[in-house]
Amino acid sequence: LYQSAGQPADSGYPGNQSGYPGGAGNSILLLCPVQDRLYSVALYHLSNIHHVRPGQSVRQGDVIALSGNAGNSTGPHTHVEICELTMSLEEAVSYFLDTADFSFGTGWDTPGACSQKACRMRPEQLLPAS
Repeated sequence: LYQSAGQPADSGYPGNQSGYPGGAGNSILLLCPVQDRLYSVALYHLSNIHHVRPGQSVRQGDVIALSGNAGNSTGPHTHVEICELTMSLEEAVSYFLDTADFSFGTGWDTPGACSQKACRMRPEQLLPAS
């Protein structure tokens, strides 16, 4: 749905507000339909090497970006934010294009917060440990 790779891959430092959302550095937002559910997956602090573009479909196992140290970051890593959405794929695309709201109304400072559009989830609840 969204990707931005305009920051140098190793430009991170505490308080750096570069990138979108502020401090994310290089970022990607995916919409992921899984069975009968829809998730948004936001990836932040990435390298400036992205292998995807907005609107592109990807599958499990595809390389979409490299980890980095961009934005409000103290070292190389990938920050992952996941929300379970309570709307259709088309509604989610329209909402994001209208608002650019990566959190789908759940805010940024409360794990497990919900809005009328989504509930924030802990990534470890959905992603296998590697």
